[in-house]
Amino acid sequence: MSTEHSIGSWDPNRWGWIAPEDVSAVAATVLLEGPQVHGSKQYWLATEMLNGEQVALKLTEALQVQVNSAILTPDDLEGGIASGAIKTAAYIEPTYAAGILEWVRQTYEGKLNFKGATTTVEELTGTAALSLVDWATRNREAILEAGTRLSRA
Repeated sequence: MSTEHSIGSWDPNRWGWIAPEDVSAVAATVLLEGPQVHGSKQYWLATEMLNGEQVALKLTEALQVQVNSAILTPDDLEGGIASGAIKTAAYIEPTYAAGILEWVRQTYEGKLNFKGATTTVEELTGTAALSLVDWATRNREAILEAGTRLSRA
């Protein structure tokens, strides 16, 4: 298993992170409590606001291996995809992939207004949200295995 991994980041600015388990917990709560409690409401879910360098540092801490961050501009990302140097997952439909790239571009250009970290998960579920370090520590083996698998591809 490699002792060094890299992550791609498209933005030197900070943006919201949330564990998938916390998204599921909020969704379950909203569905169980129904529209009489949550109808017409919108919830921003972000337990931390982090940029690529901060994510790399937190993953290094949690995974106990060196994780580096490489900041790519949207143009770098688009060019890498077009040249085949960067591959999208086979299950991502091309139109959806284009939408992701547009989201990346608008985030990079500062057109999307991220509100910051919130306590929404705890307020709605009664359970504290997972930090990126907590989530990565819990999922360490799966993350390292996926990183190793991707580095071989």
